[in-house]
Order: sequence, then C-alpha cells, then structure tokens
Amino acid sequence: WYLSCMERAIDKSNDTLSLVLKKSIFWQQHSQVVMSERQKDMLNIWLDGYDGKLTAKNWAKLSKKSLDTALRDIADLVERGVLKAKEGGVRNVEYDGVEQDVLDVCQVMNDNRIQYERDKDGLCPYKANLPKETLREEFLL
Repeated sequence: WYLSCMERAIDKSNDTLSLVLKKSIFWQQHSQVVMSERQKDMLNIWLDGYDGKLTAKNWAKLSKKSLDTALRDIADLVERGVLKAKEGGVRNVEYDGVEQDVLDVCQVMNDNRIQYERDKDGLCPYKANLPKETLREEFLL
C-alpha cells in the first residue's frame, strides 16, 4: 500500500513537472512575440492542461468573445509562428503549439537554474543516448 501511494505521488509530480517545463519552454521560445493579453490568457489556459481541443469554437467560448474574434486571434498566432493547424481538419480545425527542438531543453533547464552536467558533446548526460523522439516524449508530454 505504501509503495503504491508513493508511486502514484511520483507519477503525479512527474506530470506536474512536465506541464511546468512545457509551459516554461513555450514562453521562453515565444518571449519576443507580441501578443494581446487575451491571447496570453488563452494560451496559459491551454498550457495549464486544458482538456478540450484548441479550436476557434472553444477559444471563443473560453474567452467569452465572438467566433470571429477567436478566429482573428488564432490566425494572428499562426502567422507569428506560435500555433499551427493540425493536419486533416477543414471544419473545426484543431491547433497545436509549434514545437521547439528538444535538445534545447537542456538550455532551458540551465536558464532556469536546474542543475545538470553536460557530456563532451554538450548533451544532457542522462539523455545523451536517447533518440530525439524519446527526448520529446519525456520532456514535452
């Protein structure tokens, strides 16, 4: 029982840390992009683990603005390279954040004063032998 509780606590803290890292990486990557307060608020809701899909209809509902305003907000973020449309949608298009190169996570961790050691190639030593997809899954989920 005790080990089971501890395992659940570790899993939950891992999920929380993943969300925090993802949000930190996202905002650091887009720190130079000019956005309205409404766009920032909506992106924060999404980055905090919003369960629904990021669509214009949901954006309008959450921001309590018209669908046209939501579409303009999203189109502006797509144009600035913050969001991208997911493949396959024509109606009710779903959007996602533009991904950063996973190996930059080490730099973000360093910038946020998280201590780690670098190996001779400049990669995080405990991740150096893993392929990019594994790194992406581990750090950005």
